Amino acid sequence: MDKYILNGVEIEYDTFDLENIERFEGEVQRVSDAVSAKVDGEDKHFVLRRLCDAMQDFFDAVCGEGTALKIFGDRVNVKDIYTAYDDFVGQVKSKSGEFTAQMVARSAGQQPLNRAQRRAIDRSKR
Repeated sequence: MDKYILNGVEIEYDTFDLENIERFEGEVQRVSDAVSAKVDGEDKHFVLRRLCDAMQDFFDAVCGEGTALKIFGDRVNVKDIYTAYDDFVGQVKSKSGEFTAQMVARSAGQQPLNRAQRRAIDRSKR
């Protein structure tokens, strides 16, 4: 079980549980679809609320019912919600990517990359 700090609140999440991986990927896609869905003439406040709702639903679906309330309370602060979502998704993807790289390297009979090597590869991709 991994621990993540989001908006000052510690969340436990089993990053490498297969069901969690599948749910995480599906929910990230659902939020991505909500972000890319544009309706002409939509009020910008309505769009922001829809996106915040999607990201809060993401936390409840991925980390358990009530997680969004635990992280954000009763407030709907766009910056806090977006930052927590972006941080969590980035951290989970980073941990998953590191583990996958180690698995691939070991299966190929190679030594896993150290932190400096992984960062150099990440910088070259940007």
